[in-house]
Amino acid sequence: MRRINAPRESISVIDSHSYICDLLYLEGPVLSLFRDAQRNWLYLWCDTDGQQVQRWLLFPVARPLLVAYLTKASALRTLVLQAPQRFIVDTTFQDVFTDEGVFKGRSHYRSIKDVTSTLPEIEEYLPTDESVFDEELAPDISLTKELNPTSFEVPIDGQWFFADLDKFSKIYSQLYAFFYCTKPRFVTNLGGRVRRYLTSPWTGGYSRINLFEALKGLVPSLHDLEIKQIRYASPGEIKIEALESVGESIARTVRCYLQAEETLVAAERMLNQLLNSQKLKKADLSTKRDDQLPLSPDNVGFLYGKTKEIGIALGIEAELSLLNEYSPNIVVSTKVILAMLTRIRRLADFESGGLLDLDRADKQAAQPANA
Repeated sequence: MRRINAPRESISVIDSHSYICDLLYLEGPVLSLFRDAQRNWLYLWCDTDGQQVQRWLLFPVARPLLVAYLTKASALRTLVLQAPQRFIVDTTFQDVFTDEGVFKGRSHYRSIKDVTSTLPEIEEYLPTDESVFDEELAPDISLTKELNPTSFEVPIDGQWFFADLDKFSKIYSQLYAFFYCTKPRFVTNLGGRVRRYLTSPWTGGYSRINLFEALKGLVPSLHDLEIKQIRYASPGEIKIEALESVGESIARTVRCYLQAEETLVAAERMLNQLLNSQKLKKADLSTKRDDQLPLSPDNVGFLYGKTKEIGIALGIEAELSLLNEYSPNIVVSTKVILAMLTRIRRLADFESGGLLDLDRADKQAAQPANA
């Protein structure tokens, strides 16, 4: 590996990056998709010293360019050359042993250099003009699912305050992440990571908040919620660029909640009563199977029956079926469903309070027929 002559950067510039999936895998990851708070990042493997050091080229890529690459309309080289930033990262791995020679684990050290303005330094690492995407070498994704983010509107009405917008965006983004991660979409390897979150200790309210925030981190920036426009009027709308099908799932679920609110509130109350009576609300049962739970078979059956009733009422049987598959037991599933139900209810409060008008499109479509 040759020396790169470029300014050093603090490793903190990439500390917020989180792994999404591999886009090119050949006996190991060659091109991987990451995200930070807002942008897509690509990590391109460049070189190794054959012993401890791996070299990667990191660069952000805008949504349109990433879509162009994945649809073979643009080569990878174009994405690198048009990137507003480029970093070379050398990662050194070293096995760590105790004084007795017992293996303890592996440590790693990363050094980073900014090669944005020193393109000749990385010329040998640049892809060719023929470096187009090959789905057969990308086992973590499926282009048969939705790829292109599109714009859709969330109809708003009434009088909004800053606090309303903050509360709405937090609830909506958490539900968006839940629905994105509980249906097979662009990224096909989400199931295993969702399963790991659900087998983490669940000991109260913080665990639930942490789960939804973790799910948000699994959504690639390509499909994350981006506000394109807010028109505040009566009526108005928030125009969002993301996966429209997920937005439709949220709207449909909120409508279903309002139609079956009495049934859902009763089911929620009964589930909470059972968990409270058995002192399970804060109990960590993440390593237990159904047959190891401190519950009678009748209680286990009750939890399955009531959660299924909730899924049918909300029209999300498929999502909850997948949730049950990922969860270690029905108590964990129930806690997640109750947390999700709380967020749906809060969003439904916006609709019943006149701040949302999710039926506006249907009303407008019906007007010509009534004229």
